[in-house]
Amino acid sequence: MSFITEHLGEWFDPVPPLYGMHIAALAHDGVDVEAVTAAMLTNNVKIHTLDRYHLGTPKRRGIVLGYGVVGLPEIEHGLSLLHKALLRRS
Repeated sequence: MSFITEHLGEWFDPVPPLYGMHIAALAHDGVDVEAVTAAMLTNNVKIHTLDRYHLGTPKRRGIVLGYGVVGLPEIEHGLSLLHKALLRRS
């Protein structure tokens, strides 16, 4: 979660997890989460938007990052790719 706060804080606010194998991050205004998830997919990194977990129209935009089946090096690599994708879109 500290990586999100320190390196992705310009675009997202992490939601502290209570349990599970994922973390959610709420997008700041102007962040196109659909474009970000599409850019990540081109790097073989799949993240989901919060829309997937809502019935109807969500009030906030954001992403969900799963970490249950990957090792720390892969997580760090994926977060680095996410940071680069966000920098390109700013």
